Amino acid sequence: MAIALLRLLAQPTPERAAEIRRLAPSVDMARLLDLLAAQKLVPSLGGLLLRDDTTPELRDDVVQSIQAARLRARQRGLLNHGVAQRLTLALADRGVRAVPLKGATLADTVYGDIGARQSSDIDLLVAVNDLDQAVEVAERQGWREPELFKTEGLPRLHRELFHESLPPLELHWRVHWYEDSFAAAALDRAQPTDEGWLRLEPSDELAFLLLFLARDGFAGLRQTVDVAAWWAALGGEETAAGMRAIVAAHPELDRALGAAARHVEDTAAIPRGSLADDAQLSRRQRAALRLANPWLTGSRQQVQADVSLMDGLLAPPDGTAAFLGRQLLPPRSVLIRKQPSLAGASPTRLGAARVGHAGRVLGRYVLSARAAFARPRAT
Repeated sequence: MAIALLRLLAQPTPERAAEIRRLAPSVDMARLLDLLAAQKLVPSLGGLLLRDDTTPELRDDVVQSIQAARLRARQRGLLNHGVAQRLTLALADRGVRAVPLKGATLADTVYGDIGARQSSDIDLLVAVNDLDQAVEVAERQGWREPELFKTEGLPRLHRELFHESLPPLELHWRVHWYEDSFAAAALDRAQPTDEGWLRLEPSDELAFLLLFLARDGFAGLRQTVDVAAWWAALGGEETAAGMRAIVAAHPELDRALGAAARHVEDTAAIPRGSLADDAQLSRRQRAALRLANPWLTGSRQQVQADVSLMDGLLAPPDGTAAFLGRQLLPPRSVLIRKQPSLAGASPTRLGAARVGHAGRVLGRYVLSARAAFARPRAT
């Protein structure tokens, strides 16, 4: 029953309000709050239960739990918002353009309340040529990049830094490994806000949210809820036209953006074709969507395997080799992050660990493939 109510909360349409009121009294609210907390959704989806007089009556302890979560999210959001602003202004002083991604800025703009979205770190997008300089600026303000996380050459997505008392920081040069130029083009198009920092163009911002969702393999609801909330607040025909232009300019993102848009439309009850063209999905896209697991059911290892295989299904036509390198034969730095005990290990031991990792993933791919290709899915 708790998951049934969770499904309804993910589709906050006027038609669903009556169903929520009807179902809520019979739901184990402690179980529901546990499900929401596991996905960091108590402030957003839990908050819907407190929104107005159309929502159900709740026990005092449930109301207090949701209100406390929203208060904590607001306090953390205000901190993150201030820190992100300070960092972007410091970067601007060095001539580095930086755009905040997700986090408190998204909550404030889309949800209208920083306390409506729980965030734990700060994500900034910078140009690839400014990445080292951005790290230097952050280090002057107390962030440090662990030696364990450093890689030779460009990181796959971002540099990750930590502070003794402030939130972790991710400095992105892109948000998905399928592209090398979209993030840079979006950064160039970003415009200054009244607060002094940059904001992505609406279509670029929506595409980024969809790419975050695709990269996470449609596991969990959090990114889906963000996209649905963004669309409700800012979406329109111009945004959809902008999405078509992005796909035309960056065809390597076609599979990921198309599948992510369809997933959000289906899960959040948004009319078909709103987020992207209502085109027939390819066989790969349909298979990827069968692996979608917004409720995070099943073992953690199998969920991770499904997400991993989805990467291969949505990769661009020339992306198979890169997919295998990411998911089956990861580099030393990734292996060490998965197994810190491998730090300082010999090449032989690292090679054995890589082979073992590939074997385990391939074994779970068998189960994933059965789910992906065993049954038809509506197009």
